[in-house]
Amino acid sequence: MKSIDSIYYRDAGSIRTARGVSARARKAMYDLFISEFAPDHSVSILDIGVSEEDGLEANMLEQQYPWPGQITCAGLGDGAALRSAFPKVSYVSISAGERLPFQDGQFDIVCSNAVLEHVGGPSERAFFLAEAQRVASSAFITVPNGWFPIEHHTAVPLLHWNPKFFRFLLKRTRFSYWTTPRNVEFLSEALLAKEWKGKKTLKICKTGMYLGPLSSNLALIIR
Repeated sequence: MKSIDSIYYRDAGSIRTARGVSARARKAMYDLFISEFAPDHSVSILDIGVSEEDGLEANMLEQQYPWPGQITCAGLGDGAALRSAFPKVSYVSISAGERLPFQDGQFDIVCSNAVLEHVGGPSERAFFLAEAQRVASSAFITVPNGWFPIEHHTAVPLLHWNPKFFRFLLKRTRFSYWTTPRNVEFLSEALLAKEWKGKKTLKICKTGMYLGPLSSNLALIIR
């Protein structure tokens, strides 16, 4: 079974310049993380949903962070490729939709990039965020902005602004994987704020690349 990452790189990631643009967006997200949390050598980080794929934009935290020994990576695979690329990090295999195999408060910060939109519907997102808060006192979670004009996983413009139309038109194309809500949801700032209403302190920031006032990504900052 192919991973979400491999399907992405087959689709939007295969377009010339797409991976370079993605790398710049992810560097902007990394810079926002450093700016918001100012972590030092003592801060422990859990990175949920690391990629087994290689590339400029893959695993930006592991590429850039000056204290990789403080990072524990969690992913669905065996982690062999990631351990080879980043030998100083730790790796733990996890199962989708299940409780994380870590103690309460084991980490200072949970990071997760481009995972929340793939976990399922509102109840699955709530569970994912609850687990992130259980194992760490703070979290930095980034997702594609559903109102960005270019859909991240297919590079098809504008259609995703009407999810039903997007799924209907692309159902029988090579992009059919992305037409199932379980595989990708189109998340917006308003939707995330509504789902999080009344819960722990949350700030939602625009980040990534910009087209006018529209950002490619959103960052959920939980303290």
